[in-house]
Amino acid sequence: MTSGCTYVKGLYGGKTAPAKAVPTATAPVLYAPERHYTADISAARAYVGTQLPASQRMALIDVRDATEYRLGHPEGARHLPYPRIYQQCQPHPSGAPQAQIRSDDGSQCRYGVVPGSEVRQDAAAFWQAVQEALPYKDAPVAVLCRTGACAADVANLLARPDLLVDKGLAGKGYQTVYAIREGFVGEPMVAVEAASGKVLSTDKKGEKFTHPAGKQTFYSATPVALDVNQDGQITQADWSGWRNFLGLPYVLSMQPNLLNEAAQNYYDKP
Repeated sequence: MTSGCTYVKGLYGGKTAPAKAVPTATAPVLYAPERHYTADISAARAYVGTQLPASQRMALIDVRDATEYRLGHPEGARHLPYPRIYQQCQPHPSGAPQAQIRSDDGSQCRYGVVPGSEVRQDAAAFWQAVQEALPYKDAPVAVLCRTGACAADVANLLARPDLLVDKGLAGKGYQTVYAIREGFVGEPMVAVEAASGKVLSTDKKGEKFTHPAGKQTFYSATPVALDVNQDGQITQADWSGWRNFLGLPYVLSMQPNLLNEAAQNYYDKP
């Protein structure tokens, strides 16, 4: 199940003109919305920013849901989930109580989501929670999600709440907002032709599909995934994220002052 964020990784930041078609391992490319936040940055740069002296330190917001945060997050990351706070997973078909029912990072349900169990937070409630946690609008803020999709959406919201929350908030957004493009988990690393930058594919022709609005037709193809750690198999450890290919430090400890009030009832749920 996805988070519902609309960002297409790697293409966020243009105007509303059609984006260049770049095949990805998981989804075809659609339109890239306009960017209102400061910039996309790497997870490595965000990590360095969180290690600076207090007067220069970058605040880090983790917007993944309560289960994802519990199963690993950067040390010092403030948990402010959006748009999903929690989703309940279906049990193992055999009923085995100890069976793993989620992906290792907690984001995906192996046997499906319990219907009607998803808890979401609206933009207004999220904006209020961020203001209470981070009252200084001139301090730098970096947003982290699973792959970079929600991070870009949230970064736009923080920079221009008048467009995405309430018109009365014009001029009240955060001044320096970054979206961490790889996310915490990341996406599959793919082979690229050095000379042209073209994503290599095993397909002779990509699949044809049409933008939901009927405005443009693109082609997607299955790229050649890279075995980055050279262990002879393609796994999530080969993905581009904070905890995978980049190998940046993260913790499982839950600091009460960094937790989110709206998510308090869901941190301990399976």
